[in-house]
Amino acid sequence: MKKLIFSSILFLFCYSLVEIFSYVAYRAKFGAYQVHDLQLAKLDAIQSRDKSTVFVPENLVRDGVVRRPILHPYFGFSLDAKVTDPECKSSQANQCKRRLKVDMDRPFAKRSDKTAIVAIMGGSFAEGTARGAGGNIFERAIQSIPALEGKEVIIYNMSMGAYKQPQQLMQLSYYLAMGAEFDVIINLDGFNEMAATYYGWRDADLHPAFPKSWNHRVSSAMTKDHLRAYGRKFELLESRANLAEKVSTFPIRWSPLANFGWRLLDAGYLRKVASTDAEIDQLRSVDKENRDFAYEALGPDYQLEDWQDVAEMAADLWANSSIALRDLAEGNGARYYHFLQPNQYIEGAKILSAEEQEIAILKTGGYGNVYRQAFPILQERFEKLTSQGVHFYDLTFMFKDTPDTLYIDNCCHLNPKGYHMVIRELVRRVSADHYPINKRGLSGDFRDSQKTVVQYKNK
Repeated sequence: MKKLIFSSILFLFCYSLVEIFSYVAYRAKFGAYQVHDLQLAKLDAIQSRDKSTVFVPENLVRDGVVRRPILHPYFGFSLDAKVTDPECKSSQANQCKRRLKVDMDRPFAKRSDKTAIVAIMGGSFAEGTARGAGGNIFERAIQSIPALEGKEVIIYNMSMGAYKQPQQLMQLSYYLAMGAEFDVIINLDGFNEMAATYYGWRDADLHPAFPKSWNHRVSSAMTKDHLRAYGRKFELLESRANLAEKVSTFPIRWSPLANFGWRLLDAGYLRKVASTDAEIDQLRSVDKENRDFAYEALGPDYQLEDWQDVAEMAADLWANSSIALRDLAEGNGARYYHFLQPNQYIEGAKILSAEEQEIAILKTGGYGNVYRQAFPILQERFEKLTSQGVHFYDLTFMFKDTPDTLYIDNCCHLNPKGYHMVIRELVRRVSADHYPINKRGLSGDFRDSQKTVVQYKNK
């Protein structure tokens, strides 16, 4: 009996030393040891088995919501968002999730004297404007437009990250065909149209009119090598998730030894997944000699010699799509307003704070520097838009006198204060430009007017 007690005490002493050593080692290698943060990281690893599919890019997981890009037959791609309950104990995955419906899942509202239906469209900047200011700031601001006062304002957020023209045009066509009605349509875009189009051309010879990363979303040439590579990736994700599940159970989740070992092994899984992704990307690439055999992924043949030719074509697509959007909107009784989003890379567009100089500007490369180069070509289309009656506003320099930190990344996105400023400017412009539309849906005689482009001049 004494021997058993002694052995138990010795085991507990040695085990405690191992746990203490593991805790020290963890702190030395990974920094702060927070069990709650570790559990969240394990949950993300567990969900990784559901985060990847063959034909679309990786999912986004934010605030417990899994946003999975899915193909859409008319405007390229959309999102299938699901909320996962981290406390769910069911072995059936579907019982732990519920689908998060997006704005356009709702029944279409109908115009009346008591309602006003407003849509906002564009890419991630437009989505940030609609949601990123927090609360229902966007909705309240729209309701303050004098022409809409006293009405129930119904807002449809049609924007989505990575969208670029002609996706917005395709969206409106589809929803009008489905019976949607709008009073005001706000299109806030311009950045993706130039920057994303350039990278699609540079990296894959993707047709400028095709959606961003279309070659990664769809392919009709799945070879045995493709399938083997995807199989290895899915096995890695499954093994990684299984390990995280085991280390998440009670009482193992509290063990520094288990958590230290998990962090080391998980990093190894991530390296192997990244290596497999690189192999998949290489297999997806199509050399120019075989481009005709990848029409579904890359689009029709086109002849563009350099980035300037690409920018010219992208700018034409942007302008032509906006004019068609205007015709479609007004032909169906809606006022159409087109705004060019601001961007920090344009010289004089903003007084950059010390923080923005660190986080918001890349010296070389990146979407922003591409946009800086292509911006003059985009500007050449402003007159085309306004001469054909598009109610267009250039917001490029709206922050030129603002020294506060507004940008949160080296692309184009803003903090809540920045988005709030954009919202106020949208509302100000729409409020001052409530132009007439006749019963057939076509605006008055503005097509023949000499309305000039409204810009924030850099002085």
